[in-house]
Amino acid sequence: MSFNFTDTVRAQNLSDATWSMVTVGQPRLPQIKFSPIATDRFSPNDYVRIRAYVTVQQGWLNTTWEVIRTPDTSKKTFTNRSKTKVSLLSCFFELSSFLPNPNSTFTQTQLSQSNQVVVSLTIPPANPMLYPTWTGLLAGMQYNIRLTAYSRDGSSFADVRINVDAPPSVGTVE
Repeated sequence: MSFNFTDTVRAQNLSDATWSMVTVGQPRLPQIKFSPIATDRFSPNDYVRIRAYVTVQQGWLNTTWEVIRTPDTSKKTFTNRSKTKVSLLSCFFELSSFLPNPNSTFTQTQLSQSNQVVVSLTIPPANPMLYPTWTGLLAGMQYNIRLTAYSRDGSSFADVRINVDAPPSVGTVE
């Protein structure tokens, strides 16, 4: 797709015009698309699986998963599917507590058959026997997970938000 621009400058009895053509090419940065997640809320006892498709135009590809800190860690209130108001706190954790290496590398040879790869991240529930330092996702919290893709053409990232169910509140009988 191309665009032509013309600019004419006039002052007193002098004038001049110039033109330029801008061509917009196909995106070359890695493109990231998350698979839809089946639920909008998770239990702290659930395995959470996030899957993404990463498309690169040419060459190699490196991907990295991370949990990002948000500038606003105050309570966020939203209305869920059942029209109930829910407040969440944004939370952070280190992936290394259960995942030794959040990076994936794909060589040009591996990408020669297809320019798209699937990468996934599975967040397990707390299990001290398997992951002694992993306390699990905390109830009532919100997590922002980022996938960053690097190629020879540059880098791009995409975020997905995970909401964890809050524990039930104490009821009163009147």
